[in-house]
Amino acid sequence: MTRDVRFVGRVHEARAKRAASNPTRPWMPRSGRGVTNHVGLAGLSLRSRPAEPDLREQEAEGDAMLFQLTMFPSVKSSRSGSSSAAVAKVIDIIDRSGLPYKLGPMSTTIEGEWDTVMKTINKARLTLRREFPRLYISITIDDRVGAKKRITGKVESVEKRLGRKVSK
Repeated sequence: MTRDVRFVGRVHEARAKRAASNPTRPWMPRSGRGVTNHVGLAGLSLRSRPAEPDLREQEAEGDAMLFQLTMFPSVKSSRSGSSSAAVAKVIDIIDRSGLPYKLGPMSTTIEGEWDTVMKTINKARLTLRREFPRLYISITIDDRVGAKKRITGKVESVEKRLGRKVSK
């Protein structure tokens, strides 16, 4: 995928000619080709740049991530204004997924791999969207290489430092 660049102006034109004659930097602009756009560039030649690594290859199998999820309809779901029925549907989907999770008063923490957890979150989202035109969804992710059993391990680590059990 090679694109050419032409700079506008004499100074830029001279730089482009020097760059075109320098074989060690072929990704630099080359003059005299292409049509310039409003910023003076028609493209860049990226021939000798290394290919971007496939980030999916870097993810180790079995690395558990923590997902903190808050999901509820942003419109009233009952006369009392309670969203507990909708939240219960989300928790049911998470529970049936088999993923380790911990329910809290303001959010739910789920442990698992990216694809599995995101598939579960999306299933819950689509379930609520059938009933509600607008949802509030907040996801916070803790991604640590090599970590396992983090949903309990993080609390145990703090308890160990304190030398006592804490309220759970």
